[in-house]
Amino acid sequence: EALDDFHAPDAWYAEYGTTVSRALLAAPEVRAEVILGRDDREQIQTTGAYPFRCICSLSITAANGKRYVGTGWLASPNLVITAGHCVYMRRQGGWARAIDVFPGRVGSTIPHAAQKSRLLNVSGCAHGGRPVDDYAAIVLDRPLGGELGWFGFDGEMSASQLSRAVINVVGYPADKPGTMWGHARRLSQVREQELIYQNDTYGGNSGGPVILWDGTQGQVVGIHNYGDLSGNSATRINQTVGNKLVEWIGSAGS
Repeated sequence: EALDDFHAPDAWYAEYGTTVSRALLAAPEVRAEVILGRDDREQIQTTGAYPFRCICSLSITAANGKRYVGTGWLASPNLVITAGHCVYMRRQGGWARAIDVFPGRVGSTIPHAAQKSRLLNVSGCAHGGRPVDDYAAIVLDRPLGGELGWFGFDGEMSASQLSRAVINVVGYPADKPGTMWGHARRLSQVREQELIYQNDTYGGNSGGPVILWDGTQGQVVGIHNYGDLSGNSATRINQTVGNKLVEWIGSAGS
């Protein structure tokens, strides 16, 4: 099992890293996925409880053998949703050679593990397309969701409903190796294809769920993938994205 990923960079840098991003890396106050002001992230201690056990640490081996990290979430017994740049890295040779998936990981403690058997992506991301297309799926070599459960998602929620929502952004940031952290805050802006928020994130959160939590149930409404000092952002699970996820679930089988 891939446990040598504690110092691997976020997959964002594999696909989008430039001289600019190298300069960003040198500046602790600026990250591709950003801590906004004071760091208000909280460590998730109950990683074995639902729904947190459905959130996955990703250890990614690119086509050229370089290692990266990311986050994903179970959407069916054997399908994990993540950011497109976690599975397809054009600058690193294309499709990831291997992805190890660790739901509910706590450091070197791996209660559950699977590997990718195949990858599903939207063509726009594979060809350097728009951020709103930067999402993908990992079909697992063995089902985990039957034991752990999986997230539901809502592509029918209106902008007015979302604008009132407190959302949780949860994942495996690279500065807290192998541990799960999250931050809850009200959405800043709801766009047709994106969600903008002031929740603190960090490299490694790429692909994590943006969760609308009512205290008992969680619905994923976005797929975290980018950040800026003006606000971090996610691909919004609108009707188009929701339909694509349903298609992938059907393609993956059970």
